[in-house]
Amino acid sequence: MKAGEYYLQDVREVGSGFRFNADKTFNFFFSYGAIDRESTGTWEQMGDSIILNSPKKPATDFEMTTAKQAGKKEVTIRVKDSNTMILGYIYCRIETTDGRILEANSNQQGIITFEKVPVKSISLLHELWPDRLSQFDIIDPAHNSFEFTIRPSIVNVEFKDLTLYIQDGGLFGAHPLMQGDEFKYVTD
Repeated sequence: MKAGEYYLQDVREVGSGFRFNADKTFNFFFSYGAIDRESTGTWEQMGDSIILNSPKKPATDFEMTTAKQAGKKEVTIRVKDSNTMILGYIYCRIETTDGRILEANSNQQGIITFEKVPVKSISLLHELWPDRLSQFDIIDPAHNSFEFTIRPSIVNVEFKDLTLYIQDGGLFGAHPLMQGDEFKYVTD
């Protein structure tokens, strides 16, 4: 395979592709509406196959910064980020110590509230980057005030042995963010 840029073809309203560098590293980008994703990693050629791998992402897309008992009559979860435009798209699920599951979405300020219950775990999912649910076990069920930040790595795409096939001067195979395995990437 020759190093260079390969762009996804025949998918409307999506900009995506790879830059394969001669030093066996790659850069990946994906853009769809307001959602931008990226990744870097390494590639290796095995016959007519290109195998892509990237560094492993942190275990969660959010980081808990505060957990405390507050005098409030509710459970409050606040997510902070320097880009306040993305705070209104967070899904939250809590499990209570008696096994109930409560769900809610954040408001535009990144705040989620529930009735005051003893919390066993909190799970968060950002709707713009919905790769995985980030779960946090709560040590003290009396805590009812929690703060989180969004890890910058939430936009990164993790590659684990993604295989593309060299064919007719382009690449064919899966896309890391879309269903199916018959995508075509061509060089310019």
